[in-house]
Amino acid sequence: MRLLFPLLTICLLCAPAAAKGGRPARMTMAQIADEVLVAFQAKDDVKLKALAHKPSPDSWIVAEELIRRGEIDAGIAYARAGLRPATKALEGYITSRRGVPNPEAGHAELLKAQAALAMKLVDNGLAALPSPRAATDTVTGVRLAHMEAELHRVVSRHAESAPAYERSGLGAEAIGWRHWAGLMFVYAGRFYAMDKQRQKADACFERGLEHCKGIEFTYGAAAALMSMAEAARADHRVLEAIGYYERALPMLSSTKQHASVAMTLQNLGIAYDDVGNFRRAVECNERALPLWSKLGNLGEWAGVHINMGSAQTNLGNYTSAIRWYEKGIKAARAARKPQYEANGLLNIAGTYWHIGNLPRALSYTEQALEKMKAAGHPGSLARAMAGLGVLRFDLGDHEGGLRMLQSALVQAELLDDPNLEAGTLSNLARAHFAQGDFVKAAEMYERARVIAEKLADAPLQTTCLSAVGRCLVHQGKPQEGVPLLEQAAREARRLRYPEALVSSLTSLVRVHLAAGKPERAMFLAREARTVVERLMAGLGVHDAPGARGRFTGLFTGGALAAARIGDTAEALTFLETGRAGALLDLLGGRRALRWSDVPDDLRRLESAARLRETEARAAYQAAQKRRDLRASQAAARALDAAQVRVGEVMAKILAKVGRRTSALLAPRAATVEEIQKLLKPADALILWSVGDGVSLAIVLTPKTSKVLELGPADEIMKAVAAVNASDVDIDPSKAIATVKKLIVKPLALPKSVKRVLISPESTLSYLPYALVFDQAVALTPSGTTQVQLARDGGHRGDRVLALGDPDYGSVDAAAREVYVRGGDLSPLPATRPEAKAVGDTVLLGEKASETGLRSALTERERWRAVHFACHGFVNEERPRLSSLALSLSEGQDGFLTMQEIMRMDIPADLATLSACDTGHGAIVKGEGLMGLTRAFMYAGAPRVLCSLWKVDDEATGALMVKFYELWNPKAPAKGAAATKGAKRMGAATALQKAQAYVRAKPKWEHPYYWAGWVLWGLPD
Repeated sequence: MRLLFPLLTICLLCAPAAAKGGRPARMTMAQIADEVLVAFQAKDDVKLKALAHKPSPDSWIVAEELIRRGEIDAGIAYARAGLRPATKALEGYITSRRGVPNPEAGHAELLKAQAALAMKLVDNGLAALPSPRAATDTVTGVRLAHMEAELHRVVSRHAESAPAYERSGLGAEAIGWRHWAGLMFVYAGRFYAMDKQRQKADACFERGLEHCKGIEFTYGAAAALMSMAEAARADHRVLEAIGYYERALPMLSSTKQHASVAMTLQNLGIAYDDVGNFRRAVECNERALPLWSKLGNLGEWAGVHINMGSAQTNLGNYTSAIRWYEKGIKAARAARKPQYEANGLLNIAGTYWHIGNLPRALSYTEQALEKMKAAGHPGSLARAMAGLGVLRFDLGDHEGGLRMLQSALVQAELLDDPNLEAGTLSNLARAHFAQGDFVKAAEMYERARVIAEKLADAPLQTTCLSAVGRCLVHQGKPQEGVPLLEQAAREARRLRYPEALVSSLTSLVRVHLAAGKPERAMFLAREARTVVERLMAGLGVHDAPGARGRFTGLFTGGALAAARIGDTAEALTFLETGRAGALLDLLGGRRALRWSDVPDDLRRLESAARLRETEARAAYQAAQKRRDLRASQAAARALDAAQVRVGEVMAKILAKVGRRTSALLAPRAATVEEIQKLLKPADALILWSVGDGVSLAIVLTPKTSKVLELGPADEIMKAVAAVNASDVDIDPSKAIATVKKLIVKPLALPKSVKRVLISPESTLSYLPYALVFDQAVALTPSGTTQVQLARDGGHRGDRVLALGDPDYGSVDAAAREVYVRGGDLSPLPATRPEAKAVGDTVLLGEKASETGLRSALTERERWRAVHFACHGFVNEERPRLSSLALSLSEGQDGFLTMQEIMRMDIPADLATLSACDTGHGAIVKGEGLMGLTRAFMYAGAPRVLCSLWKVDDEATGALMVKFYELWNPKAPAKGAAATKGAKRMGAATALQKAQAYVRAKPKWEHPYYWAGWVLWGLPD
């Protein structure tokens, strides 16, 4: 929802301008002609030259007036006096008109049409034009053709405007009037582009640009390039658009057209934003800002701020984004720009939606709606109403949300906007589906499909067809739904539309599993997985949170099909495919990584390659839409080539970046054999899946592998949710016994297993495993992650860096709004002695800041541990906003976020998050627990120790001291005797022993005091 600024406007009408600001009014055509005659008769060459070089009216129009009066010789003298590239052919044209009968032909009609245009009486103006249309071999004939185009333009008849502009340009070209020809071809290109006639548009643009450059008409050439850029953007050729903008920018700068330069910079910024180059988008807006300020244009200055907010949101800098939006909204209000203010309100609402603050998003959307009503933009109003409906529905106001969506649908129907109508119907369908009203959802999807058919929008048709099939299956009508799903799959293959194909195949997998046909389900699941693996190679177009979540049904369905045919390896592959790349999806795709890990040159190559792929797919689908077999075949080859190019670029990136980043950008599921190799003789690794109503467990030991189908997923999740060990007044032993019966006993682990590695899912991620297993336990996001950590975790550091008792006295207000929803941060004085007890280097108070941390990390090549004793905030809906609250420092907002952690290098064997709830994060179906733990693993710490609930300060201090004594025993002080038998324990075993130590104290016997601590990552 960014502001899009208009194209450059070039005045083509030559009516006189009123005097303004004390400046004299421009002379009319007739006045110039009179002055030319006086100068010619007086043989005043200086005066004649001055008149001939006046920029307005156009010399060709003045010459035509002289011809109409019969003053051919005066016209020739005038042409010679003003000789320049634009008038090179003028003398020849005037000479050719000597003795031509009826030199006033068309003049009266032109005046009538101009008068009608001024009053917007389009029919009167068209009636005034000669019939049949005048020939374009004179200046007047050229202008009549232009007048016809203008009259059609007023009423948005693009299909009629474009050829009329082109006819005017061709006539001007024929007589040598290149200035006019250039402008007319540019305008013809614009309107051909609006009428979706790309080839004609491109031809006209090129012709117009050639004329403008040929006569050194820099501003016209810039206008041509800008028009080409906008047409390219409308046609999804964003890279071409950027090239045109970049070419136009120095031309405009040389003409000192500051307003045009500012607009170009803003449009260029939006284009860079479109291709994901957000840093460049910010730079463009930063350059535009002082230009609008210098011009005193408060409205456009507000627009820059709103666009900057959009770029900062895309960069994940939400605190900064909110500040930019607030300034932009305030300026738009002062400038009385209700549309800009409404856009800003919608944008800030979108940012609050991104950070999961739906009430604030709802409030800003409601304000935007009121502004749009005042601004009188019905299309924007309908879209805002639809957004408001979705927000209300998401906040639990189902009745209000549906009512608002229905109102938006009525608006879309009144506007006769089929695209908006189809989109609103889809939102309504999703809302009804979420409520379990599959009959109503099917009806809405079918209405959207009919509209898509009329629009010849094959991808939307396919999506809706698949959705109707799903609704019928949910209604218990598989005999009706399956044929639709199969048809949708065939269409998706034909269109090369991967999202719809995966969706349809996943639904078919579920149907065949329910029908007891696991082999057929397995066949379809494998096809869908192949498609998903391509999409997951950096996510491609799926560069948003939750993209992989849409494939959860495939991963769980494929794993279940494999389990039912007894194929452990395939079951593992399906589960690991979902979990292996979860962190990438969590961050919203590759964006967080591009800024630090991928070199700029490769980043540009990758962006270009992926955009080419998008453009090639659009061209292929357009050819399919036209049912043009030859064009479809050519477009298919181009799409294949574009996809190959993406693969080549990704290979270059993976070869350049480190192994850790490589595994994240192009995740590959580990095999059974690879995971078994990392297990020690007494280890077992368990992967749990509780999706689609059925629970599975894959159990691997160094020598064996098996997949088990456990009980109903709802029963297991209910039992796990009943475990409440965080309340000292509740005895969780009975609930724990139930959980053991449901998920531990069926595993039948051999007695030789002394240590368990667990890859949990859903609510199983929050289970205190110290209460469930007798063995030492370590958690892992996936088997694939564990293999990667084992490869990189062989180093050993020394000494502990500890941060404690941060200074929360001056927390940034905007940051607090983002990370703690406006709440306060209470001091943590009890963390000071804890940090001192475990740390060798200790950062306390104001030194416990992000700046202090970054500086201290560089003091050693590798640390044994980095210990954080501070507030922790976990955003389960938006994990990227999970953070540790540190002291405020210059240039920072005081919150060390997940994304910031991932961009850091944390060379430590262990990261200890001695803060409340740091073990929480997003429960992403099929992928397990995501959060700060994953960020620290990516940043270089192969082990993370964290808590599942609010912890007791005193018990935590005791547990931490004991854990470090066992895991990282310090050398005895000088003169002291060495502790007998002191040696380093593995992290999982040290945690188990430390928990037992705390548990042995009568006052801390309850699990609340010790069972909430969990270790993620390598157990050794």
